[in-house]
Formats: sequence, C-alpha cells, structure tokens
Amino acid sequence: MRAAPGGSVAVVDETALLEGSAVGVHAGAALRAGRTAWRSLPADVALVAGAGDDEAAVRRLVAGWAGEDTDTVARRAGTVFRDELAARLRPEMWALVAEHRRAGHRVVLTGHAPRPVLEPLAEDLGAADLVATEVEVRDGAMSG
Repeated sequence: MRAAPGGSVAVVDETALLEGSAVGVHAGAALRAGRTAWRSLPADVALVAGAGDDEAAVRRLVAGWAGEDTDTVARRAGTVFRDELAARLRPEMWALVAEHRRAGHRVVLTGHAPRPVLEPLAEDLGAADLVATEVEVRDGAMSG
C-alpha cells in the first residue's frame, strides 16, 4: 500500500467495513420506533436476526421514508450511525482505511445501502466519495 503512488484510489465496500448489514441496523431502528409497515414486519424481523434479502430490505427501508423530508432522514441516519452502526465497524478495516488516507490515497466508500444510511459512515471514514443507492427526492421529501 505504501508503495502505491499518492493519488491512488482505495475503494472500500460497506460490507468489508461492518459486522452485519447497515440496512439491517436501520431496519431494527425502524422496528423499535414503530416505523415499520405491518406487511414488512416479518421480513424486517428476519433481516435484523441476520437473514433476509438485502435488496428487498433496501426497497422496504426507502419505502418507509416516503414523504419524509431529507433533513429528518439524515438526522435519524446520523443518530443510528452514532448509537449503533459505529460499534459494528471492523477495527482492522478502519485501520487499513486510515493507512490509505495517510499514504495520500483517495478513499471511495461503496455500498448497496441508500445514500442517507452510508453518508455518516463516509464522513466518519474520511471518504472522498460515496457510491450508494440513490433515493429519489421531490420538493425536499423522499419519494419512497
């Protein structure tokens, strides 16, 4: 890594950084807060327990944001990151990313989770860029 020239790009996926699923952690927070639709309840409980389809979970999570303003979703995502998700960071991966930054490499975080879920992680990580599932916003509100 140190032999790579400055300006090199280090691409890191959320699944390498975290123990478990970022979407699962957010689904758990939604369950506890009573923001889960009844029809999504069985699948979200399974996801929180470590089973389930992440692609479908992303759709359910985003659908639950319908009509919410972007600031509310961003604040909630920041709280979930601080209170729950940060504790799931793999220390060895965190150290590797820090080493890339010290070497002058550009860090890019990628993931299948929606951008609001991964933005706090990208900021904390010092990632220069984030490639994530984009969520449609209309007039400052999530479309779902």
